[in-house]
Amino acid sequence: MNLGLSELLIIFLIFIAIPVSLIWLIYRAVAYLSEQKKRDDLPPPMGSPIPPGPTTPTHPDTSLVPPPPSTPAGWYRDPAQNHDLRYFDGTTWTSHVSTDGSESTDPI
Repeated sequence: MNLGLSELLIIFLIFIAIPVSLIWLIYRAVAYLSEQKKRDDLPPPMGSPIPPGPTTPTHPDTSLVPPPPSTPAGWYRDPAQNHDLRYFDGTTWTSHVSTDGSESTDPI
């Protein structure tokens, strides 16, 4: 069997170039999605306020160890680690806490 250049080129494209390209595209897509998932799973940096949402409580009140003076009022990770979040009024920690989106109070 004597194949010409055009037949060899078609065989190369069908059996090598196209499958390799598809495998590479799938690999890149999986790597990209995996990287996105890692970024989405990362918690916000320490001291970052949690953006208000439908279940984010909005009250203030008392004190623990305050974050740096330039930190604005907002919901932050509970420094006592008893709850998910504790409200910081811009100067002091308050008794208002949130665990799994449920608001309550816990004196300091």
